Amino acid sequence: MAEREISVDHSPILRWVRRYAPEFEKKWHRYAHLIWPSWRVDETYVKVGGTWTYLYRGVDKSGKSTVSHLSRNRAVGAAKDLFA
Repeated sequence: MAEREISVDHSPILRWVRRYAPEFEKKWHRYAHLIWPSWRVDETYVKVGGTWTYLYRGVDKSGKSTVSHLSRNRAVGAAKDLFA
């Protein structure tokens, strides 16, 4: 709204969230997939913006990526950040 130079108070936005959040949640459940109890972590070395980084991905049993994390360093702490 600021890009279009429109001044909006926070209260209408809060009302919109309260009104449309339940509808959004109902529709979201149609498309959200469950994570299988069996999953694994995949580690890949990729170039992002000209810098080589490690990409950690959590992949479920059906092969769908569930979570991902980029790290400049390959360390135990970087892998543990994926689980947080």
